[in-house]
Amino acid sequence: MLCELVQYLAGYVNARSILRGLENSGRTEFEYDRSALLYILREVCFNGKISLTLAAAIWLLVVLAGKLI
Repeated sequence: MLCELVQYLAGYVNARSILRGLENSGRTEFEYDRSALLYILREVCFNGKISLTLAAAIWLLVVLAGKLI
């Protein structure tokens, strides 16, 4: 849940800063800066959620298999 919250907050702050920059410059198009700290944080949190979910599923299967054997 913590990874989800951090990913959401990083995405929100990143989107707000991009919107502010677009409004100030008058541009209508943008690209995400993949080297920006908030973008990297979002990606790390997303990958962390996937990894933790897979690890929990494997652990659950191991525990269940131990109970059945």
